[in-house]
Amino acid sequence: MCKPIKKLILTILLIFPLTLSAESIFNSEENSEKFSTFETILLAEGSFLANAWLASEDPHAYGVVLALLAPLAAAGEGNSSETTKWVGLIAAESIAIYNIGIDTNKKSKSDIFKKNFIAWHLFAATIGVTGYIMGDFDSEQSLSLKPNFNGGANLVYSKRF
Repeated sequence: MCKPIKKLILTILLIFPLTLSAESIFNSEENSEKFSTFETILLAEGSFLANAWLASEDPHAYGVVLALLAPLAAAGEGNSSETTKWVGLIAAESIAIYNIGIDTNKKSKSDIFKKNFIAWHLFAATIGVTGYIMGDFDSEQSLSLKPNFNGGANLVYSKRF
């Protein structure tokens, strides 16, 4: 397959996993069907596999496309806190920078695949932990870092009763 077609396919496949959590315009209760836990895990694992495979095929192109699309995905994230969005953006950009910097003469496709697969799992874990701490998942507790007027920051723990 020629290189421009591979890059186009790479771009299209990258757009799907980064927009998995996009909100629907039609948010009525009768039209909204939530995925079960199993379906969500299956969808996430499939996107991790696809991203790791794409990175192993052409890590430099993958890294550049991911670096360009990650800010769009972070900006489009609807119901997360600002902190969770920034952590997600930094984590995605870290994966992009890693792939851009890979020396393909020293690393095999298998190694690149494995490291990207692990990186996407760490990405999901980081987002999950950050979202939980920030109270994004309808929890009764939250922890946040708020700036104060003295140039410092306060760690704020809150609990709803």
